[in-house]
Amino acid sequence: MGDLIFDKAIGLKVCLLKAEQVFDKAIEYVWTRDVFDRLFTVGAEASDSVLITKDKIIRANYKKSVW
Repeated sequence: MGDLIFDKAIGLKVCLLKAEQVFDKAIEYVWTRDVFDRLFTVGAEASDSVLITKDKIIRANYKKSVW
């Protein structure tokens, strides 16, 4: 997994959390009903990463999100 093209170019990394861990945490997010918003945000939060998104709801609820 370490040889993805974007690894060195932009620092893209694969989330190594188990799906069960992500799903369990995503269920706790009550600020959105959108499953994918929950999953993206959990992944970013778990790795303490910035999440680049246009979504205003995510930006209002995840401090490390930007647009």
